[in-house]
Amino acid sequence: MPKSRRPFSVAAGCLLLAAYFAQLLASFAYAAPPMPPEQLGALLADVIRDAIPPQYEKKQNWDHTKRITSGLEVHGNLFEPRFERRHKEVRHGQWKHYRIDLVDPPRNLQVRVTNLQSLTAGRAAFTLDVASPISGWAQVRNFNRGVHLGTITIEGTSHVRLQISGEVGLGLAPPPAVGLAVDPVITGAHLELAEFDLNRFGELHGDASHELGRGLVKLAEHELDGATLTAKLNRAIAKKRDKLVVDFAQLASGEE
Repeated sequence: MPKSRRPFSVAAGCLLLAAYFAQLLASFAYAAPPMPPEQLGALLADVIRDAIPPQYEKKQNWDHTKRITSGLEVHGNLFEPRFERRHKEVRHGQWKHYRIDLVDPPRNLQVRVTNLQSLTAGRAAFTLDVASPISGWAQVRNFNRGVHLGTITIEGTSHVRLQISGEVGLGLAPPPAVGLAVDPVITGAHLELAEFDLNRFGELHGDASHELGRGLVKLAEHELDGATLTAKLNRAIAKKRDKLVVDFAQLASGEE
């Protein structure tokens, strides 16, 4: 009597059915409704606006001290005295402090999408122009072995413009969320900085104030140009990844 082949047939049928459902689910995943360019651009602008830090700060040699001899201590007796130096830490050197602030970001920070183009299915490249007035503050304090030789403080205003480029992916949000997940990645940032309009306050003049002005420019160039800002933006975006979901009702209504 021939052996029954039914168990094999049932198993094969189950595998085929599972493969069919997997293919069907995959087709649904690729059929996620697209986001209108205007809606995607507005979302990207909001993401970048929230991700840009409002303040940048740098200190050089700040709180530096030097150990100096402050006196002598006498030990022993009159016939066999032993002298020991006393020491203390005192302020010393040139202290520098730089700070740059965006001026009232909710009102003045402008983010505009200038380019949005499709790359592959579910991915697009974008470019944003970011513009804002900024204020700068810098101070140098000079000390020599605890003696304060002078301080100069400068304040000024400027205008910064950034060109930020990146890519964004769109796909179905993972459960339990229901909607479209937006996954932006910043790939580059380029800075254009207008010259600072500076005011000067303090006891020192000449080269010291010019040096502080150059320090403000260097701080802006370091924090707002290239790899430093790109990394900061991507870190800020990563912290909000779970919030970058647009539900299907918003897509249908065109709401941001």
